[in-house]
Amino acid sequence: MIIREVGRKDSVQVFGVYWVGKERFYWVIPYEGYGGLMALSDREIDVVDPALSGELVLCKDGDGGDMIPHWAAVDLIDELVERDPLAMIEFLGRINN
Repeated sequence: MIIREVGRKDSVQVFGVYWVGKERFYWVIPYEGYGGLMALSDREIDVVDPALSGELVLCKDGDGGDMIPHWAAVDLIDELVERDPLAMIEFLGRINN
C-alpha cells in the first residue's frame, strides 16, 4: 500500500495498519533517514495505491486489537515507533535480505 501525507508531494510505503477505536493509522517511514516508524491517521493521508503487500501479516496488538504489520516489524513495533536506532537497523536488515 502506498500513501501520501496531505501537504507532501512524496508518497511512502505502508509498513503496517492498526486501529484505535474506529480510526485507522498507518505505519510509514516518512523520509529516508528517519529513525523508525511514524503513525499517520486516516485523516492525514491520501491513498495512492490501496493494494496491501503480501509481506503484511494479521495479528493482535497488546490490547487484543487487530493490527497488520510488516512481518519484519512484528516483534519490533514498539521500538520502531520509539525510533530506537538498533531496532531500525534490525528492521531494515530483515526487509533488505
